[in-house]
Amino acid sequence: MPVYMTVQDRSYRILEANERFRQDFGDRVGEHCHRAYKGRENICPGCPVERTFVDGQVHSSEETVVTRDGRSASMIVHSVPVTDEKGYVTSVMVVSTNITEVKRMQRQLALMGLAVAGTAHRIKNLLMGLEGGIFVVNTGFETRDEATIAEGWEMVERNVGTVSRVVKDLLYCSKEREPRFAEDVNPGAVVREVHELFRARAQAEGIELRAETNTVSPGRFDREALQNLVTNLVANAIDACRFDPSPDKHEHCVTLRCFSTDAGEAVIEVEDNGVGIPDDAEHKVFENFFSTKGTEGTGLGLLVVQKVAEEHGGSVSYVSNPGRGTCFRVVLPGAGRSQ
Repeated sequence: MPVYMTVQDRSYRILEANERFRQDFGDRVGEHCHRAYKGRENICPGCPVERTFVDGQVHSSEETVVTRDGRSASMIVHSVPVTDEKGYVTSVMVVSTNITEVKRMQRQLALMGLAVAGTAHRIKNLLMGLEGGIFVVNTGFETRDEATIAEGWEMVERNVGTVSRVVKDLLYCSKEREPRFAEDVNPGAVVREVHELFRARAQAEGIELRAETNTVSPGRFDREALQNLVTNLVANAIDACRFDPSPDKHEHCVTLRCFSTDAGEAVIEVEDNGVGIPDDAEHKVFENFFSTKGTEGTGLGLLVVQKVAEEHGGSVSYVSNPGRGTCFRVVLPGAGRSQ
């Protein structure tokens, strides 16, 4: 049957188990159910089996169990009384349905809903910025003031660019994408291109943007995806400096690095001396569309970074000192990931 089934006595020992249970939890007949399902030494709080033994009724609960290979799984558990001819509950049958995938999909839908709401709010603010820029441009035309026109047009360009990046990130996260790997792609060259792309913007914000790229052997990578990854990390680093309230920093700096390890891996690092990531937010960085920028951010950028790294068979990590800065590190196998 497509469910886990066990029969337990009044001491909560497993008397029988179906094949599906034995496949994922092993042969646990004779063991206490709380140890077999969760590795616990004592009965679980709110145990539905206990309640069924007390009142002879069917009870249900949602539980998180651990399979024999260490995987956590979410279950809907039903405890059903097994009685003798006199109606006495001699044992309880436990029927558990694995809803791990359903929970994952529910969480993804909830997170996407939060992302859409946050993105809509962000774009609304950007549209207000666009309207402001258009107003300034029109004012410049009316007064024939070229400086005012230039100022308004810069506002328009900046906000259009930000809207474009937000929408592209949302699309990247929301749809399945087949990586387009190519031979002889140099990650160092991609890092230098992104450095040139952001240098003027960083300078306008009063932030020094450095690039330190050692010799990196070309490999099999998705060039567009790598550019997207580095772009998001650099944009986040610049924003971390922009939103830094610290009064004791005389200069903000963002450093891009690319180098190879002895194992032939390509490493990309983006380090800033901005606001940093709070200690209590450590577990949220790569989930729940994490952002330290309040209504100014959607957190989509880090999801894009993680997705690109995973597509290449790599990993992404970070170290941060709250109030002092953050360094994100992406490690990619030298040959990329095969299609």
